[in-house]
Amino acid sequence: MVNVTLCLVKFICVALLRIDSYYTAFSSPGPGKSKRES
Repeated sequence: MVNVTLCLVKFICVALLRIDSYYTAFSSPGPGKSKRES
């Protein structure tokens, strides 16, 4: 049960980070490209 919860938390964190990077890329194409590489 604990392992499943940790996996879900990690998945959500990764999804939030990706969404945040996408919003940043759309709002400011310049800096967004540099973040896209990482």
